[in-house]
Amino acid sequence: MNMKKVFLINFSSQILINVANNLKANGSEIVYWQGYRDDFDHMDRSEHPETIFHHAFDAIKNISPEGVDVSEFEPVSHELVSRLYESGWQALAMMSRADHADSVFTEKRNYYYQYLKFWQGMLKRLKPDVIVFSAIPHSATSHVLYALAKLMNIETIMINQLTIETRALLMTDYQTDSAALRDEVKKHRSAKIGIDTLSLDLKTYYLNHLDPAIDSTPQYKKVYAKSKMPFAFPSVPTIIKHLYRLTFFNVARSYLTMILTKRKMSHIGPVLRGQSYKSKIKKWKKEIECVKKEYEALQQQPDLNKKFVYLPLSFQPEQTTCPRGDVFDDQLLMIDIISASLPEGWVLYIKEHAPQWYPKSIEAYQYRYQGYYERIACMKNTMLIPVTTSTFDLIERAQAIATVTGTAGWESLIRSKPVLLFGYIWYMYCDGVFQVQDATSCARAFEEICTGYRVESQKVINFLAALDLVSLKIKNYKTRFFVESDGITFDDNVRALTNGISNMINNS
Repeated sequence: MNMKKVFLINFSSQILINVANNLKANGSEIVYWQGYRDDFDHMDRSEHPETIFHHAFDAIKNISPEGVDVSEFEPVSHELVSRLYESGWQALAMMSRADHADSVFTEKRNYYYQYLKFWQGMLKRLKPDVIVFSAIPHSATSHVLYALAKLMNIETIMINQLTIETRALLMTDYQTDSAALRDEVKKHRSAKIGIDTLSLDLKTYYLNHLDPAIDSTPQYKKVYAKSKMPFAFPSVPTIIKHLYRLTFFNVARSYLTMILTKRKMSHIGPVLRGQSYKSKIKKWKKEIECVKKEYEALQQQPDLNKKFVYLPLSFQPEQTTCPRGDVFDDQLLMIDIISASLPEGWVLYIKEHAPQWYPKSIEAYQYRYQGYYERIACMKNTMLIPVTTSTFDLIERAQAIATVTGTAGWESLIRSKPVLLFGYIWYMYCDGVFQVQDATSCARAFEEICTGYRVESQKVINFLAALDLVSLKIKNYKTRFFVESDGITFDDNVRALTNGISNMINNS
């Protein structure tokens, strides 16, 4: 068997570093390795003397790795740009997330062309057989690599951690998602699988979501809600705590270093001092506060006795809408289609994703600008409702739920409610999902829903049984400081990922 040449993208945590070492031990030749964070920066690279290492932040800034001269690479052609138009606009949208310097459009476009030149040259020079991404590529540079790999028929593998936090899927195409899951679902479609046959984590997850007494909010959402704004000054209780522990001066020194020195960040443009970055963050937060006030001025209490579709807006910017939503990364397009297709007498209740306004969501201003909510409120049969309205109450009373790829769609299926899905996500193969691309497909979905269509719980259990067979039982594999939870250990993560990725590489 020939040794497969492999690119690793954003393999940065200690778990993923161990997986990479195992892949090499299993016969893969790692020719290029991109990562970031301390574990990647300080890892022992002596085991990979021939590997080209590249910091992810340098890749974003178009800084080449040591030993690579981009001037020797073939220039980007008109034909190449033309063949990648679709992925090109997505890459430019992703670049906005990394633009903290208010770059003009033409500068960002040139960044994109430089990404094309770099990756085209690297792929032709190193000739990888497989490219493994630690997640669905959603930075501009990694998305360009993904698109070029597809164009050049190079195998891609992506790890996708699910909203069922103990599970992940390996996939080769984010629009197809997991082909293995799709095929397994077909086998189980007519089965009558009992809930007790599911693994304990999936059975518990399913039953908890059906119990109104249990808070089913995903843990990652709870953690994010407690996150602070970057570069935030320590709170008074925090200062008192460190005074008590005699660590105040160490913490103060760290904070001053963070504020006064230039920091390597994942954005295009010049490297900023912490204080300059903090000033920008304050400006962005003021913009978000303005649009939040706009929303609150327009919101109305929903009448749950009416027939309605519930649409929770997706958090942005995030890979759940770009690239997974394709054109529906602009959620106004989705709202317009539903508004134009609603059955007579129905309304569309739209609720903002609360984290869109959280202190940590410093890039949210790029997707929620002044006038955004006013445009929604002006569409016929639509209503903005308070973010405090219970999602689960809305799902329970709705005729259907609409989303790009949101968690609420999956939570609705568990509760036997149909879903209008506008993007590409792992649960799209479950019965009860209507995939919508335009007003025609939306109207067809409503015709079926109006006849009393309801998702059968047996079909959802069958879907979970299929997921049980093809998914990896892993959790927190990308975290910097791993903490064991749900009985999944550090070694469990390494073992499952090594076996899953090795099998896909060998079968590529």
